[in-house]
Amino acid sequence: MGANRKLVTLQLSCSPLGGLDLSYMETFENINASIEQFLDVVHSIYGVYLDSIRGFYTVRKEFIEGQQKSLSLFKDSPELMTIEHLDSIDFMYGKGNPNLPGSVILHRCTQGEYKQRNDKGGNNYKFIGNMCIVSIYQYWEDYYRSEIANSLGLKKEALLVTVMGDLRILRRSIVHHNGIALQDIDKCEVLKWFKYNNNIFIDELKMEEIVFHIQSQLIALGEQYKSTPA
Repeated sequence: MGANRKLVTLQLSCSPLGGLDLSYMETFENINASIEQFLDVVHSIYGVYLDSIRGFYTVRKEFIEGQQKSLSLFKDSPELMTIEHLDSIDFMYGKGNPNLPGSVILHRCTQGEYKQRNDKGGNNYKFIGNMCIVSIYQYWEDYYRSEIANSLGLKKEALLVTVMGDLRILRRSIVHHNGIALQDIDKCEVLKWFKYNNNIFIDELKMEEIVFHIQSQLIALGEQYKSTPA
């Protein structure tokens, strides 16, 4: 069979997460360079995800501490001396002193909304997880799938990696259906967390599992192809 007609399909079984060594700082000796480059991209995106959720936690924690301190400003008005009152007050991002002419409000929400979106399970957590999925898949589909396929002597359409197919399905629901699972969600073969109409939310454990599957399946792809006769 000619090289361009090979069909490479990868699916690895995965033991339940817990105690897994997800570090990719292992030696990629003899692993295809295009695969290694794609895994570098995946781990860069994963780093952004981890930095972001740590940031959400930190800013929320500091904000709550600031609210507690600011309660003393209302000591002459006990009815206002509550977190509930502070949560109803605006929080703003802007340029310049908001008390002076010429200042610009860039973004406004209530203090309660600010805390909610930065809470674990809040909108910021949902957004960063979903956008990381979209980014990983786009890097794969728009560039690295072709690069890896070419380096293995395959056509792009012949290179099938199970977890990437699942990310394609998740991406479609995220981008085209406002993060609500479409009916084809049942076609996921590895990332089988969601059912039709579920809210797609990629939390820390799900992101960890996604990165594990991508890493293990792509490394196995390189190893399998090395052992596959032309």
